[in-house]
Amino acid sequence: MKLLNEVESAWLAGVIDGEGSVYLGKHTSRRSVLCQIIIANTNLAFIQKVYEITQCGIIKEYQPLGTKYGTLISRKKGLWNWRLSGMQNCASLLKQILPFLIIKTSKAKQIILLADFRKGKGHHHYGAYEKAIIKGDIMQIEEIQRLL
Repeated sequence: MKLLNEVESAWLAGVIDGEGSVYLGKHTSRRSVLCQIIIANTNLAFIQKVYEITQCGIIKEYQPLGTKYGTLISRKKGLWNWRLSGMQNCASLLKQILPFLIIKTSKAKQIILLADFRKGKGHHHYGAYEKAIIKGDIMQIEEIQRLL
C-alpha cells in the first residue's frame, strides 16, 4: 500500500464518507473478525481512480438485482466496487485518512485500535477484547487494557 499525500488522503476520506462502507464485525462462519472497506459506484472510472490512488484492494463488477414494490428487477447499469479486506490493510489505510474522515471516524478508530492490539500477537480469534471494540464498549475496553 502506498503512502498517500494530503490531497489523496482528503479525497479518499470524502469518497469513503460519501460512497463507502467501513465494516468491522464477527465473521459469520468462523471465530474471527471481518474487516473491510468498500466503495461502490456505477462509474468504473471513479472506482479505478480509487484503486489508482491506493494501489491496493480489488475491483469487482456486479450486475445487481433490485426490488421495486416487492418485484425483482434488473438495474440498467452495472455496479462496480473497490474492496479492501484484512485488519492490518484496512487499519493502514484508515490511519492515513483519519484526520479527514467525518462520518466514519468512529468505525475507523475501532479498526485501528483492534489492529494495533493484534499486531504481532499471531492470533485472530474473536475474544472479549475484540467483542468490546466491535460493540464500542469503552468501559470494557479500558478494563481489559488495565489487565493486559
